[in-house]
Amino acid sequence: MVDIISILGAAVIIILLLIIIGLIIRWGIRIIWYLLVNAILGIIILGLANLIGIGVPINWITVLISAIAGIPGALVVILLYLIGIVL
Repeated sequence: MVDIISILGAAVIIILLLIIIGLIIRWGIRIIWYLLVNAILGIIILGLANLIGIGVPINWITVLISAIAGIPGALVVILLYLIGIVL
């Protein structure tokens, strides 16, 4: 009787741990996807700014700002460049 209870308790703990690990992995993938989409959109915005002649440099700092803040981040980078602050 004790063996069955121990086995069931261990099974419940293993299932809970697998659920927690799955949620952590899902959360990580969601953050990576969010940053990837924002980085792509930011690079597109910065590329369009370069296409119309603004000349914003695309480097790891500007891409990082665009990846974290998205389109508003890219617009901030463009505005900073226009007022003379080059990142």
